[in-house]
Amino acid sequence: MWKLLILFMLMAVDVLAQQSIGGKVLNQEGKPIAGGSILLKMEDKILRFTRTNDQGEFALSYDFQSLSKAAVLEFNHIAYEKQSVAYDSKLSYYNITSAAKVRQIEEVYGKAVPIRQKGDTLVYQVGAFADSIDRSIGDVLSRMPGFAVSDAGKISYNGQSISQLMVDGDDLFGNKYGVGTNNIKADIISAVEVYRNHQPIKALKDRISSNDVAINLKVKSGAAAQWLATVSAAAGLPKQYLLEVHTTRFKASFKSLNSLFLNNIGKDVKEGMQDLGGYEQGANLSPYYLRNGINAAAELPSSNFYDNRGIALLSNHFLKLGKEWNIRANLGLSADKKLLSSSFRQDYLLSDENLFYLETAQLTSKPFDVDFRLSLLKNVERNYFVNNLNVQYGRVNTANEALTGVVSVWERLLQERYVLLNDLQFVPNGKSANTWRFNWKTKLDRSPENLKVISSEELPILLPFELSGNPRQDVRKSRFETSLSANYMLKPWKNIQQSYGVVLEIDHQQLDAKLQTDNEGAIRSPFNFVNDLNWDIQRVKTLSTFSYTKRKSLLSLKVPLGWQGIGYKDEPQALKSRKDLLLFTPRLDFNYRPVRNHRFLASLWREQKVGEISDVFAAYIMNSFRSVQKSASTLPYSRTHNLIAFYSIESPQKMLFVNVNYNWSREFRNVISSVQADSVAEQLGYISGNNSVTSQTVNADISKYLNFLRATSSLGVSFNDRNSTRLFNGESYNYVLRNYLLKPTLAGRLVGVQWKYVGSLQWNKGHQRESIRVDEGYISQHNLSLSYTYRSRAFLTLRGNSMYLKNNGNEFSFLNADGTIRYKLNKKMDYEFTMQNIFNQKDFSTYHLYEGTSVNQSYRLRGRMAFLKVNWSF
Repeated sequence: MWKLLILFMLMAVDVLAQQSIGGKVLNQEGKPIAGGSILLKMEDKILRFTRTNDQGEFALSYDFQSLSKAAVLEFNHIAYEKQSVAYDSKLSYYNITSAAKVRQIEEVYGKAVPIRQKGDTLVYQVGAFADSIDRSIGDVLSRMPGFAVSDAGKISYNGQSISQLMVDGDDLFGNKYGVGTNNIKADIISAVEVYRNHQPIKALKDRISSNDVAINLKVKSGAAAQWLATVSAAAGLPKQYLLEVHTTRFKASFKSLNSLFLNNIGKDVKEGMQDLGGYEQGANLSPYYLRNGINAAAELPSSNFYDNRGIALLSNHFLKLGKEWNIRANLGLSADKKLLSSSFRQDYLLSDENLFYLETAQLTSKPFDVDFRLSLLKNVERNYFVNNLNVQYGRVNTANEALTGVVSVWERLLQERYVLLNDLQFVPNGKSANTWRFNWKTKLDRSPENLKVISSEELPILLPFELSGNPRQDVRKSRFETSLSANYMLKPWKNIQQSYGVVLEIDHQQLDAKLQTDNEGAIRSPFNFVNDLNWDIQRVKTLSTFSYTKRKSLLSLKVPLGWQGIGYKDEPQALKSRKDLLLFTPRLDFNYRPVRNHRFLASLWREQKVGEISDVFAAYIMNSFRSVQKSASTLPYSRTHNLIAFYSIESPQKMLFVNVNYNWSREFRNVISSVQADSVAEQLGYISGNNSVTSQTVNADISKYLNFLRATSSLGVSFNDRNSTRLFNGESYNYVLRNYLLKPTLAGRLVGVQWKYVGSLQWNKGHQRESIRVDEGYISQHNLSLSYTYRSRAFLTLRGNSMYLKNNGNEFSFLNADGTIRYKLNKKMDYEFTMQNIFNQKDFSTYHLYEGTSVNQSYRLRGRMAFLKVNWSF
């Protein structure tokens, strides 16, 4: 710790070595001008930014010795003329006078103003928020007020996930844009444009309103036409290596971003292949049936707990074929080997007994994934055409050595998935008075699974079925589904917009599952573990939509009516059933803008859901070495009422962004989830019975740029409440889960130091209505990053995170630190030395609360690591 104190003292000495200047801005009447922006610029690059206070005064700190004679101080204000004053090294105080001139905000906000507004578009100037230590555009976005960026690159704006990330107006990535967030260089982007109420289909721009938010990155003109490349190579101890290669080109007619990842430092190579959601419809794949080991990830950077050997190749291309047609190709390949050591305790929240399960595991996982997408697009005002083809293959080979209180187990799980998806949309007459819209979507999905278990003793989960020996569970699931929809939008009449549509859907699924046991060469296939289930759905729906617009408000009513037929049968199990259901799921949406940049949204709708094939299989499936599952004797059905209310405020002038969101739902089901458990095994399933689940969530976020700190601050608050009923060991329990979360964030730059703090304070509480038993937990996490820049060439970064956990009298604390020293040799090369887990922490614990259970999980960490990295830019 004393070494860190000395390091901070040295940083403080360097900070004090920097110079400060100040000044005052007055109008022609000699009165101070408050709220004006002061920019220190050199060669059109913004070096520092601040604002005048109530007395018109300002102060700036910088390494002024590095400035040339071309440096200027620039003053901007919405109500006053822009003023520029040349920087003079002999002056430390500047008096600036500006004449009043009333203009509209769009006219006054010049290029250098941090945020300006053009109708529904906000433009963030990257130079006002960027720092010389930033590498990717994601680093800059995380400090812009109103934005939040996850480690995977997912972007949220004022509490809403974005629908698209575009580069100069072109959608290069689709829903998997995280590789762009984390790897597009910050210094080639001039501005970030936020498109509010974004309608991506130009032919429907004035026909269908949208609440989506899209982001567009404006590339600097000098960087758009040339190929750019960055290469990072690292080696270290113990036996660490890393190689990353990125190439980009963002021409008007052709855009490309390619990335190669190779490492064993715990960095997830598949991160750039994650579907982050958005306008495009994803594959919507059903989960696997089988599982093994304790594969939940720790709430830490993966480099702390994953011992991996990973490689990935991501290639994204966008090509314009003439003036109207475009083609996009995206390829992702990844292979990895991950080692994870952890222990697990699961407590069942029962009223009259203390029941828990213990397990330790050594997990080795080898995932391999291929994802190829090809899109043909024509998006003009008169018509729209897109065909998205998606081919996926995934394989996960997992081995687990587990030890419970009764047996030691070795198990191997092989899971594969083959997916073919095609989605075609067509709007033939966007400029006509009446407009058609067609959509045809087809998906083929096949997912074989195989679980083999070898145990030291007979598995307790199989003893009630009088089975012995080592089991092997096979599951084969296949699915074909297709849907065709047509929608006809009438010419607007006065303030009323009407549309009428029809949807036809077919869904066929097949489930084959079989368990075999091997007892000294005697193979046995018990009949009560054999499933041969066929499932068919036919659905016909009509949809009528009516929208009424008046001044600042929009009211929309959707009235879907339909029929759904479900048939399923399993001849060996003598199961055969047919159910016909009328569908009525109306939705009412209200959109109101009381004043500019204020928005209120409210939605009320009804849902009807029928179970899946995974809810009706008649025989058992052993989904892990300690768990078997059997579905309900009746087809699950639910109807749900939902309410959402959302209010947002966006003030570009004050750089203030606020949003409040409320969600409420109540679901009525005809089945109840059931668990039969003891300290070594559990049986999962459903039984018939009326059940009600009520949940509500309140989220509030505020983000503000603080001029005096040159920092973006945010505060998030959330509350979740869920009430449900479950059966444990034949007894009914009503569970109430509550969660409270407080999440402050502060990120900025001041006197040569870039800093970021992210905190999380979480309270969890679960209890049963029938008893006084309460399960409570508290988790506090604090993450701090400090980066000091010396003469724009040397960078020192320290990252620390701490956690304190308390659950039912159990306490755990954790403190970790990482450090990086980076030296920029020239514009094309720099060196980095990184040390991870400086304090050599070896253990980490976390806690989660679910309906009827609480889980404490501990992980074995990798220990201290160090490596030297070289970065080249071409």
